[in-house]
Amino acid sequence: MIKLITRGDDSGSAQSANKAILDAYVHGNLKSTSIMVPTPHYAEAVSLFKDHSEFEIGLHATITDEWDAPRWGPVLPAADVSSLVYDDATFFTDCVQLWERYGGDEQDQRPSNDEIMNEISAQLDTVRQDGLHIAYLDTHMGFDWFHGLSERLQEFCKAEGIIYGNAMDQISPIPQVEGEFDTPVDQLIDRLAYQIHPRLVE
Repeated sequence: MIKLITRGDDSGSAQSANKAILDAYVHGNLKSTSIMVPTPHYAEAVSLFKDHSEFEIGLHATITDEWDAPRWGPVLPAADVSSLVYDDATFFTDCVQLWERYGGDEQDQRPSNDEIMNEISAQLDTVRQDGLHIAYLDTHMGFDWFHGLSERLQEFCKAEGIIYGNAMDQISPIPQVEGEFDTPVDQLIDRLAYQIHPRLVE
């Protein structure tokens, strides 16, 4: 038996993302979404999803902002998480830049894991206070490779009674398939068919 996990990423990041994720849940096969609390359209995502109790919501823990616009920063005051933000109180553009900006080879120059965990805890508190049940946690742009952080995230999730979503890397992804496709949907269908049996796409 093959079980497929479907997840809509980055809810809260844009109005179009929120609408597409809700449409894919209501009219399609999307079963879960990861919500980003610091983003400009987070409140809209909450209002759209909170009446759909069977739609599984995860916290997409966020400490970066890859966009030129809009820019966003932490839920906590920037002064409380100063190793995570630029001078304008917005997050770094990506995880590598955040790590290298602080000279990642030197322990005392790394972004603070304590500050990261405090920010994530504040994000979880916020989304729970806003009425959403959180089933799991995963990380936006995969920052859990920072030294010692994955272990702390696992402990945090266990204490909070939620699944550490980045452990899903133990689950096999849908295989890639060679060829040219008219649409991404056609490519996805072939990838699913290949998962069932390679001969289905020969």
